[in-house]
Amino acid sequence: MLTKLESEVISRYWEDIADAIVASVPPLAEVTDTALNELLKGLLEDRMQAWILCDIIEDRTVVYALVITTIWRDPGLDTKNLLIYALYGYSTIQESMWKAGLETLRKYARGIGCKAIVGLTSVPRIREVVEQLGGDTSISLITLAV
Repeated sequence: MLTKLESEVISRYWEDIADAIVASVPPLAEVTDTALNELLKGLLEDRMQAWILCDIIEDRTVVYALVITTIWRDPGLDTKNLLIYALYGYSTIQESMWKAGLETLRKYARGIGCKAIVGLTSVPRIREVVEQLGGDTSISLITLAV
């Protein structure tokens, strides 16, 4: 199941969350102490959301992944999209868990008026999963240093 973390849980586990974010931020992000403070502020103010993909096994919670989302507005059309800002896997995730987690994100995105779920990745396995789940991976972000 995919569960949205509340502010008090984010504060309690911030060090673990920050480590996962550092390992999985988008390719263009530069992680500094200031940037991490801004991310924490965004999470606590719910401008960004932290989710865990987890299961209950023998009365304990097993966490498989951390997902950080935020609203991304198209600058030309002003449409809202739910951006998967960071995704960090702690262990192998079964396809059924991916499907259930993405369905939760879809419901959340629809509920807040988003047109789509979007993300950036350089991880081949993420592209494979998105394709297997019927998503479009044909668009690539290109960058040129300035």
